[in-house]
Amino acid sequence: MIDEGSRIHYKSKYKSIMTKKRIILHLVTALFLLLGFSIHAQNEVLLKTDENGKITEGSVENLIQEIRQGARIRVGWQLGRKVDGQYDLEHWADAGFISILKGHVFAQLEAIYQQSPKRDIPQINLVPSQSKWSAVIGTNGVLMSRMIIPDLNLIEDPILFERMSKQAEIKQKKAPTIWAKASN
Repeated sequence: MIDEGSRIHYKSKYKSIMTKKRIILHLVTALFLLLGFSIHAQNEVLLKTDENGKITEGSVENLIQEIRQGARIRVGWQLGRKVDGQYDLEHWADAGFISILKGHVFAQLEAIYQQSPKRDIPQINLVPSQSKWSAVIGTNGVLMSRMIIPDLNLIEDPILFERMSKQAEIKQKKAPTIWAKASN
């Protein structure tokens, strides 16, 4: 049986442990809140354009200034079907090779393996192929893209060669863009 003195000692020790746990919980919560705000602040949107290159938010001048100061830039663009005035597909990538020409910014995107959206699931699937997609996108709302098809010149079947050659042609689309300063 536990005597009254031991009971008080254990209660006191229990309160001390619970107080320390509460302090730790509050510190962890504060850290998560600070990190959350910090992460949000680091992905600052600098510019948004519609599919015609018309600025809807921010300025190209500010984007250019951030680029010239060495900021890492990410670019997003919207494609697909419009549902309630919004595009149903949005892509984001690091703006790898950046060019500034006559007041516009153009980013060459790193080639990625071909993928295919399945809107009804929703799911993005990789296409079982060595083909890659590459693009240049600009603040003017123009997306120039092409498929990179390895060993295209080795395809002997004329129908398949023609179909694959068509995929490798440079295509132009208009797309709304979002340009953001990313965390370094």
